[in-house]
Amino acid sequence: MAGNDDGDNVEIGIEYIMNYAPLGIWWIPNLDNTGLDAQGWYNVLGNQGFTPVFNNGNQSADESHFERSDDADWADNVDFAYFAGHGNSTGFLFATNNPNHIASYDQMTLGDQDLEWLFLKSCEVLAYSTRWQWCNIFASYGLHGMTGFETIAIDTTGLGSTFACCLTGTGGYSLMSIGEAWTYATYQDQPTTYQQQTFPFETIYLRAAILCRAQYDPVTGILTFNYADEYLPGYSGGMYPDPDPMFIGNYFYDSWYL
Repeated sequence: MAGNDDGDNVEIGIEYIMNYAPLGIWWIPNLDNTGLDAQGWYNVLGNQGFTPVFNNGNQSADESHFERSDDADWADNVDFAYFAGHGNSTGFLFATNNPNHIASYDQMTLGDQDLEWLFLKSCEVLAYSTRWQWCNIFASYGLHGMTGFETIAIDTTGLGSTFACCLTGTGGYSLMSIGEAWTYATYQDQPTTYQQQTFPFETIYLRAAILCRAQYDPVTGILTFNYADEYLPGYSGGMYPDPDPMFIGNYFYDSWYL
C-alpha cells in the first residue's frame, strides 16, 4: 500500500535549513550542504515517478509543518518526508521566528493521515536516551518508522541521493529495503569518526539509527515482523499494511557504528 488516504499516488516532501542566522544563536552554525542533500533525495524519487508535494528551505521550512497543529497540510500530507538540518535528542531545529524553533516529539502526532516514513539527516534525534520518547509520534498505528542518527551527523551533500538510489535500485545501486538502504547509505556517506572542535576535544564515533514498528512473538519475544524490511511502493514486495493495532506497543530500534 502507498498510504492511508490516496491509494497509489505516492507523495514526497522535503524541508531543509542552511541559514540559521535568524536565530541569532552563535553556537548554531549555518550548514552548507543540507539543501543539496535533501534535493538529491527529492530529485531521485521525483525522477522515478513519485509525486513532489513540498520543497521548503530555510525560512520557508517551519516546525509547525511536522507538529500536530499543521502536519495534515505538510508532513502528514505525503507518504515520505525528508528533513536535513540541525537536531538533538528532543527534535530537529528550524530557523523560524517561533519561540522554540524546534519540532519536538511532544508536539508531533504523525501517521494518522498519510505519512509512512520520516527520514532525518540530523544530529542525535534518535539518541539512545530518548529513543522511546519518539514512539509517541506514531499516531494511532499509521507511521511505519523513522530513520536518523544516534550521534552527530556530518553535513554532506550525498546522503539523500544515495539513500534514494538504494531505495529505487537506480544510479548503479542495488535495490534495497528501507532499513538496508539507510544502513548502506550512511556507511557510504558518513565518516566513521569526528574530532569535536569544542571542549571537550574528543573523538566521536558516529552511529546511525532506525526506529520503526515491529511485531514480536508474545511467547518467545522473538522478532517476527519488522517494518524496516519493507520496500517503497512499486518495488519488490512494496509496503506492508499498516500495523495491527494489537501490536501498537511493539517497536524495533537499531543503531550501528559507521
